[in-house]
Amino acid sequence: ILVLGYPIPMAMKIAMSLSQIGEFSFILTNLGIQLDILPKGAIHVLVAVSIVSISLAPVMQFFAEPLAKQICRMRWGRDLATMRKPFTMSKMTENSTSIVSVEAEYRAVIVGFGPVGQTVARLLHENGIVPTIVELNHETIAAIRECGYSAVLGDASIPETLSHAGIQHSVSLILSASTIRNAQEIIRFARFLNPQIKVIVRSIYLKERKSLLECGADTVFAGEGEVALAMAEFILRDLGATAEQIDRERGKMRSDLFA
Repeated sequence: ILVLGYPIPMAMKIAMSLSQIGEFSFILTNLGIQLDILPKGAIHVLVAVSIVSISLAPVMQFFAEPLAKQICRMRWGRDLATMRKPFTMSKMTENSTSIVSVEAEYRAVIVGFGPVGQTVARLLHENGIVPTIVELNHETIAAIRECGYSAVLGDASIPETLSHAGIQHSVSLILSASTIRNAQEIIRFARFLNPQIKVIVRSIYLKERKSLLECGADTVFAGEGEVALAMAEFILRDLGATAEQIDRERGKMRSDLFA
């Protein structure tokens, strides 16, 4: 995976996922025994090794990401943190996923290009702010470029990825995906690279809001709270409540939910 130019966090996760012995090994072993290529006792060795490898696989997967980040922090590992040209150590050209130009007056970095990320990117672009999208999905990168936006393929929790996205020269960082891992770490890195940046975060649960604000987020939109507000407004309208009543109830709920 590294030889193909993918970042080391992605390569490490794939390697750890594929490291355990699979069912196909048993088919090959049985065939080898039938053809007298392997001794009959080989199946017992295979069973023992498979038990060990399957047991270790979750542990290896757990340590894959921390190990990749440690490598990326080393001087020789920094070049492996972002996308490179296949079979080389050269970074992608600017037409694909290289360091983003900083010529624009206002820039923003968006992590994730799902429905929310697409909407945010469009709104920013229409209002004169140049968005740069950070994505881990290689197929999504092509869709981003088709929309005319800059894209960086990599893990946003690695400082080099944020740096390539131009975080130092951006006015805001928007974590648009609710399932972003290490969101707190991303916020801290962004604050370290650009203390003045405005950080807007999307989360799933209200309980995550406090910790995200404490580590440097300016605004947190929790899915639980926003859905509750939307449902309450719908129910009130359906019951014939006035606009003033709806606004008053919305304000009360927002105060209770996001206190």
